[in-house]
Amino acid sequence: MAETKTMTEEERIEEYVRRNVLVTTFDKLIDFVDSLYNWGRKSSLWPMQFGLACCAMEMICTASSRYDMARFGAEVFRPSPRQADVMIVSGTVTKKMIPQIVRLYHQMAEPKYVISMGACATGGGPFKEGYNVVSGVDEYVPVDVYVPGCPPTPSALLHGLMALQKKIEGQSIRDLPWYKRGPTEEVPVPVLGPDIFDLRQVKDIAAAAKKPAEEKAQAEAEAKEEHKKPPPEVTPPQELVDLGQRINQAVGEGAATPEKKTLVIDPKQLVEVARYLKEKEGFDYLHNLTSVDYPDYFEVVYNLSSIERQGAPITLKARAMGKEKPELPSLVSVWAGADFQEREVWDLMGVYFSSHPNLKRILMWEGFEGHPMRKDYKEPYYEEE
Repeated sequence: MAETKTMTEEERIEEYVRRNVLVTTFDKLIDFVDSLYNWGRKSSLWPMQFGLACCAMEMICTASSRYDMARFGAEVFRPSPRQADVMIVSGTVTKKMIPQIVRLYHQMAEPKYVISMGACATGGGPFKEGYNVVSGVDEYVPVDVYVPGCPPTPSALLHGLMALQKKIEGQSIRDLPWYKRGPTEEVPVPVLGPDIFDLRQVKDIAAAAKKPAEEKAQAEAEAKEEHKKPPPEVTPPQELVDLGQRINQAVGEGAATPEKKTLVIDPKQLVEVARYLKEKEGFDYLHNLTSVDYPDYFEVVYNLSSIERQGAPITLKARAMGKEKPELPSLVSVWAGADFQEREVWDLMGVYFSSHPNLKRILMWEGFEGHPMRKDYKEPYYEEE
């Protein structure tokens, strides 16, 4: 029978301390706190309920049962920025929207993160350098993770979420900005006026405004030389010529003139021609309505087709002469789909459509000065003299 060793009082206290008291350095203690703190934060990332365009559909799919963001503790989309940890910028960021995005970012409490989802949010996507699109949300708010794609799949967004979790794992309370003394770097809310205005770019805008006018004149002269080449001759197809003759017989002589592969319509008879094409020729669908800025006039282009006959589409052109107050009659009474398209042409080109039921801006904001797709439009702060 083995003998049991009797421990002295000091030995018992030393054994108790060894088993129940952790003795370590301050740095190791911080490392232990970091691991516990970061595990809790990365496992409970609450995104803000916020979507901008088609990428938002993929973001919604990511929260569904098939992909199950709940595995990462990120399924709790919050309607308030004050309850959210992550802003997922999912879609095209327009100049009209960026002040609201920055304002929501300010209302999120630290620690907060931003995921730029898709090509549009990251760099403008196919709309980069557009008159109303911001070329990357990171110009205004700091981005932690970029998710490429147009749009990214739900799997790609989950990969971006895991990348954010990995970034959080590598953080330490020693260098986190919200634990440091003093103010953090300010992200000012952009000012929306004639154009978007970042208050941090005052010096850059002032320098760009001082560029010599000679450089601009030289570039314009080179561009004119490129456009001097004459276009090839195009003969109108016989079907289009026959259609133009039927229109002239029904509406009046000179109502429609074949030109290349289109029919040029007299603006005074535009509504009558459109009604004839819909009721007699069966062109019941207005595909789209666009406009072109020429030196002496604006040309509005109408693309029509027939859903019932399934025939070839046709193109109409109507010219609003003069540059000061171009005007054409509205075709909303013939094709209801012309409503928002005429508003877009008015908004961007300044062509006024008489008798339109609600002709007001649709893409730019109320108070925007000018029409940004016109050739005589001057970019505020940069091109204004």
